[in-house]
Amino acid sequence: MGVLWVGPQSPGGLQALSRVISAPHPRTGCEAYFFREQGSPTMTSLKELVGSGEKRDAVIEDAQKVLDAEVADKGGISGMAIKTAYKMVKGIQPGFIRKVVNALLDDFLDQLDPLYQEALSEGKAPGQHLKDNKSRVAEALLSVTDARAKASDKGSVKKMYEKLRPSAAKHVEDAAPRLAAMLERHTS
Repeated sequence: MGVLWVGPQSPGGLQALSRVISAPHPRTGCEAYFFREQGSPTMTSLKELVGSGEKRDAVIEDAQKVLDAEVADKGGISGMAIKTAYKMVKGIQPGFIRKVVNALLDDFLDQLDPLYQEALSEGKAPGQHLKDNKSRVAEALLSVTDARAKASDKGSVKKMYEKLRPSAAKHVEDAAPRLAAMLERHTS
């Protein structure tokens, strides 16, 4: 990544107005340039990119598909427990999973944003960076669900979460490739 500051000591006596950050575009690999005023954030946050409007709706729909696929892929005894718990949660009320994803999305985006910004600042594709840092992704996302589960007033959801929580980090890490692909689809 190249960083260029334009300041008062530069040729022509230009004012310190902006910096140019160049990084390869995550999907194409072509060089992309970002111009920011001095002192402003280096990149747009995940929440700004996908946290509202049609983008948010698309992310929520896609997240549900990722969740469905991850649950469907689980096998063995623990997989059966996860599938049973997921079916139970889905049965709480129609659209419950969508409501949960919508309620958690802002916190998830806030928790993943440091990894996203880190990838961009290092000139890496954000999706690959998430895959490479899957344990950090798991910690970030589970910090949100832990707090929400603790505050939940739905006893059955809380009880099931507590039962499944010990193995949750591994399952979230396993989901990193799908989560990364989803991030790439919606931020590129």
